[in-house]
Amino acid sequence: MSCIKRFVAAAFIILAILQPGEAVFAMDLKHVIVLRPDDGKHPFWGLFESASRAACANFGCTVEGIRSDWNQVEMVERLEARLKQAPKPDLILFQSFKLNGPKVIELAEKYKVYAFLLNADLDEGQRATMGAPRKKYKFWIGKMMPDDALGGKLMAQSLYEKAVENGLDKDGEVTFAAIEGNHADGASIERVKGLNAYIAQNKKIKLTQIVEGKWLTGLSAELTQNLIRRYPDLHVIWAAGDNTAIGVIDGIKAKGKVPGKDILTAGLDWSAEGLHAVKDGQMEVTVGGHFMEGAWAIVAMYDFFKGHDFAKEDGVSMHSKMAVIDKKNVGRYLEKYGAGDFSAINFKQFSKVENPAIKKYTLDFSSALK
Repeated sequence: MSCIKRFVAAAFIILAILQPGEAVFAMDLKHVIVLRPDDGKHPFWGLFESASRAACANFGCTVEGIRSDWNQVEMVERLEARLKQAPKPDLILFQSFKLNGPKVIELAEKYKVYAFLLNADLDEGQRATMGAPRKKYKFWIGKMMPDDALGGKLMAQSLYEKAVENGLDKDGEVTFAAIEGNHADGASIERVKGLNAYIAQNKKIKLTQIVEGKWLTGLSAELTQNLIRRYPDLHVIWAAGDNTAIGVIDGIKAKGKVPGKDILTAGLDWSAEGLHAVKDGQMEVTVGGHFMEGAWAIVAMYDFFKGHDFAKEDGVSMHSKMAVIDKKNVGRYLEKYGAGDFSAINFKQFSKVENPAIKKYTLDFSSALK
């Protein structure tokens, strides 16, 4: 047998015994699907897709957005319809929207397409059934979650401190209400956990009620008016996201009160509306930076396709970091990224393949601001 034939035969043997998560030869990441839960209008998912496209542009891949119109069943059906078509994508970026993550993972396995879970995790029961990435489902290649609990806690802390500073307390006690997102969404659940964790350590907060805003601005405005009517001493409305917080602001105004003065709120997402509300003093802070997770996952998968498996140093389960934008730093952010354009960022600077000295990914937007 010639040397070439022996080499080819050996290569086929290696490929046959390796698991899908083990890269052998350098390949190209060419086509990425961003599976969006929204109708194309939600600020967070617009930023998420924009950052993902900017990262892909650096690495020579393309992004295809699939929107689900806030319907978890449609999300799965539309994904499967796309996976039946050519060309087959190399990677699916998705969240577990209304706990539909297992169905997306099963589709990825069925069609042999790598899938990376972001933003909203499986719940505890699902994690017990599905296992970790690469265990039971080999094409579920990894996951990255924001520290949503910390985000919820940072909002609560900022709101309490600002309320006391503005004299909205009664002997140090501040009356809170909260509007969560979808009750079953992992992101909303974790953010509420962070709120409750801060309340547990700060006995000066009186939490009246938590209501479900479903991430919708209009519904959150209606709920805000009901809360103000129900609780006359209410001075803080914690909101699960920027879209929710904008609804809170609308509701405060509809009741003849002044947002940022009579009743305070904060959000999470770094949306354009949220950032401008902070700049205008109608919102205290917006917590975020986690919309970059799609971009960070593309960096990791670019390295993976080039033969550098992120599991070796970072593990298959990663966490991105969140930061606070307030009146002091909102101007700097808006100047650089206010238009939602991240093409100025050189994402190759975060790649281990392009920069062998990097041992662990930073997964932190602050590094992209340099």
